[in-house]
Amino acid sequence: MAFIVTTVTLSIWLPMSLPNLSEQQEYQFQLKETLQNRPNTWVPSNLLEQIQAESELPDTVSLLEPDLCKKIALAWEKNPWIKKVNSVQITRDFRLQVDAVYRMPAAFVEVPRGVYPVDTEGVLLPPADFNVSDTSRLPHIRRVKTLPQGGMGSAWGDPVVTSGARLATYLAPESDLERYWNRFGFAALIAPDVDPTTATPDQLVFEIETIGGSRITWGRPPGADNAEPSFNTKLTRLQDYVTRFGGLDNSNGPQRIDIRMPDGISSHPLLDRRYQ
Repeated sequence: MAFIVTTVTLSIWLPMSLPNLSEQQEYQFQLKETLQNRPNTWVPSNLLEQIQAESELPDTVSLLEPDLCKKIALAWEKNPWIKKVNSVQITRDFRLQVDAVYRMPAAFVEVPRGVYPVDTEGVLLPPADFNVSDTSRLPHIRRVKTLPQGGMGSAWGDPVVTSGARLATYLAPESDLERYWNRFGFAALIAPDVDPTTATPDQLVFEIETIGGSRITWGRPPGADNAEPSFNTKLTRLQDYVTRFGGLDNSNGPQRIDIRMPDGISSHPLLDRRYQ
């Protein structure tokens, strides 16, 4: 009986005597030191501070905290710059490492209230993370009739914006305006005049306004309509036009240029009411 009592006494005493490892210094980690895969150049440099503030995370966490990685992943996914989190890991040298997919800005949407940045899928990005000079670094989409239907990090909620962002992604891949946009003298994408609540895919026909005022009837975004010429075919037709006439804007004034035709391209003076 004495042996049994001693054993019970020890079993109660031992857990109370073990140190709390989660409080030891080697397991404490400052969230500002979190490792992350390289973001694109648009992602704000204070992203870690934003995430910490938005989710009310402490400055220091214990790496032994249960479900810590899940907690960090959820905090990151709340940020509008994060499309998804692939993984959160604790490294061998006791650090947090996050692998995420960042959103890439595609265009600025012009509405009467202001200019809003959207990503390649038409998701609203934080306007406060952009400055005035940034508005010249991406294509603009004009004549959009709606305002964002959700908060930052949510889809705009308008198929016109979604399609426009997709087209902008092709015309300025990875935010590179020089490849196509500036090369042809584009000024803005012109949204189709449709009711976004009832518009059918075949009505999402975009125009491109040039710096000189010409209008290019581009059509639908790449991949949206197999009946239209491909993206590369349309670009080739524009280049042929530039080579032949010296530019998309010529001495005869702004032109309306339709590059969707099966067998070529048509051009007429923009002010000719027959072709407006």
